[in-house]
Amino acid sequence: MKETLHIYTRVSSSIQEEGTSLKTQREIGIELSNKLGMKYQVHNEGGISSSKDTLENRPVMLNLLRLMEEGKIKNLYVWNTDRLSRNQITWFSIRRTMVKNCVVLYTSNGIHNTQDYMENMILGILSEVSQYDNKVRTERSRLGKIEKVKLNYWRGGDCPFGYKLCSDGNGNKLVVNEDESKWVLFIFNEYSQGTTLKEIKLQLERNGVKTRRGNVYWSLGSLQVILRNEIYIGVDVFVDKKTNLKITNTIPQIISNKLWGIVQEKRKLKLLRKGQ
Repeated sequence: MKETLHIYTRVSSSIQEEGTSLKTQREIGIELSNKLGMKYQVHNEGGISSSKDTLENRPVMLNLLRLMEEGKIKNLYVWNTDRLSRNQITWFSIRRTMVKNCVVLYTSNGIHNTQDYMENMILGILSEVSQYDNKVRTERSRLGKIEKVKLNYWRGGDCPFGYKLCSDGNGNKLVVNEDESKWVLFIFNEYSQGTTLKEIKLQLERNGVKTRRGNVYWSLGSLQVILRNEIYIGVDVFVDKKTNLKITNTIPQIISNKLWGIVQEKRKLKLLRKGQ
C-alpha cells in the first residue's frame, strides 16, 4: 500500500510572501508526492493571522496533531517551518508531537527526519531564524506605517466609508468619495433628527448603498462606528500600539462641527439612558 504525504497549507493574513499562496503550496506538495511515489491528502488551514500564533485558532493543525498521535500520519509536507508556527511555544509542541510519532517532515529545503539528532537541531535553528525574520518584517512594517502617517498618507487597509484613496506617486491620501459622502451626511442628519439606527439601516439597504466592503446589508455596529468616528470632521488620529506615539492629521471634512456636536450629544444621552 502506498504511503500518504499529508500536505499542510497555510498563509498569514498579515504577511503574504511572494510565491507562497495556498494554491502554490498545494501544487508543490502534490508534485512532491508524485516524485516520492506517494498518495497525497491536502489539509488547508487558509489565511490565519500570525499575530496570535497559537493552536487555539488552528483547527486543521490540531486535527493533524491528533492524527499523528493516532499513528495515521507519518509524512508531512509544508512550504517551510514557519507554516507550522513562528511562535516558539507552539512550534515546540508541534515538533515534540512529530518526534514522538516518528513523522518525517518535508519542506522546500528538503527532508527533515525528526528521529535524527542533527536534523532535529536544524529544525530548531530554522524555527528560530523564521521567528527572527518575522519580527524583523513586523518591525519594518510598523516603522514604515509610522513614516507614511507622518506625511499624511493613509496607513493601509480599507479607508473609511465616505472616502477613497488617491495616489500621488509616493503614497495614498484620503479624499472625499462624492457618492459615499452623501450617505455619510444622510446618516448623521437622520440620527440628529431622531431616526433610529434600525431605520437608517433599512433606508440604506432600500437605496442599494453598499458598505465599504461591498456588503448589501448594514450592521447597527457599523453605523455606530461611523457616528463616533472623528475622521468625518477632518481629524485622523493614528496611535502606534507599541510606543503609544500619537499622530493627528488633517483630512477633508465631510460633517460640520455643529452637526457632529449634535450627534455626539444625542449618542451620549442614549448611552446614559442605557446605563453605559
